[in-house]
Amino acid sequence: MLIVSLGFRAEAFARAKQFLQWPLLGEASCLILDVCMPEMNGLELQRRLGRSHPHLPIIFITACAKEDEEKQVMGAGAVAMLRKPVPESILTETLRRALDSGGWERPPAVPGL
Repeated sequence: MLIVSLGFRAEAFARAKQFLQWPLLGEASCLILDVCMPEMNGLELQRRLGRSHPHLPIIFITACAKEDEEKQVMGAGAVAMLRKPVPESILTETLRRALDSGGWERPPAVPGL
């Protein structure tokens, strides 16, 4: 896994609900999400985390997002929306930028997004 090869610890979850129940959620430094996920999509998970963990940077990597979804996730404060397949160098740079932000703060939600 690329993230581990860069020296980071990574945890993978099949569903957002599993992630939300993870006892170490408060220790997460960055989150990489897909828009299209079973049961709860990435947009909804981002909204929930925006309320409970506003400093957690989120990077979206997806093959299925529509233009309006990209506007929504970026408007809600995502660090980036990357399209699959993502070149290793782009993911590495985006991850480093998110982690170097030193306490990412989401902007206030934009009405209608």
